[in-house]
Parts: sequence; C-alpha cells; structure tokens
Amino acid sequence: MVTQEQIDRWKAIHGKVFKYTATEGEKKWEGYFKPITPEVLDAYENASRRSKLSGDTVVIENCWLGGDEEVKKRNDLSLGLRDWLGLLLVKVEGEMSEL
Repeated sequence: MVTQEQIDRWKAIHGKVFKYTATEGEKKWEGYFKPITPEVLDAYENASRRSKLSGDTVVIENCWLGGDEEVKKRNDLSLGLRDWLGLLLVKVEGEMSEL
C-alpha cells in the first residue's frame, strides 16, 4: 500500500504524481506514475515504430513508481491503463507567431 508520505516524496522528486485506479466488482488496483521525461518519450517513439503496444509498455515501465504490480502484468488491467498514458505527458502550451 502506498502511503501519503511516499506520494509526497515522489512529488518532491518528480514534481507530479499520477494515480491510476482500476476496479472490477469489489476488487480495486492502483498504480502510481511520474510524468514522461524527454528520454522516455524518445524511447516510446522508437518502440512505437515496432508496435503501439511496445511503445506503451516503455512508458508504463519507465514511469511506474509503485502500486499493485498486477496493473502492469495483467493484460486486462494494462490495456485499460493504456487509454490514460497521454496524461503523463506534462507540458505547458504556448503560442507561435510569425514576426
């Protein structure tokens, strides 16, 4: 079980922490993730050339902080997680204009 103390430590290191929760009936699983870094994004792009699932696996493995390992290992849980991976890409939007 991940404690608030652990989450606070992760936030101090990574700035942001994301929690993924999956439920099935009475059962609940949680996974905690840090934002995608430029290095992980590059690895994702390279792996995605082989397959989208390979790219997603790179993100899951490299951004994982802790939680229920089943989130990563069970196909049905990891497939549900893949829909949310885009939220790990933290960026500040700006504007570009011609001068």
